[in-house]
Amino acid sequence: MPTSPLMEVVTEFQMPNALLLQIDTEGFDADVIKMIDFTRLSPLLIKFESKNLPPIRKQETYPLLQLNGYRLYEEGADSIAVHSKLT
Repeated sequence: MPTSPLMEVVTEFQMPNALLLQIDTEGFDADVIKMIDFTRLSPLLIKFESKNLPPIRKQETYPLLQLNGYRLYEEGADSIAVHSKLT
């Protein structure tokens, strides 16, 4: 099955104002988050599966989200990034 980088999908489907980004890519969630161009896409909520992320991947991903205005919360197997526009 063909795949596309996240920002190509955002552009193709004209969805720069997405409110929620749900990611569940079985251990590749951090890779998807790294694809986000936060100048073009900053959803209010980003929910991703973090239970399969190795600690080093969390150490890369959480600060990236925080630098872009998100607060992080863990809920079971998932992490939820809430944009400061909501708080």
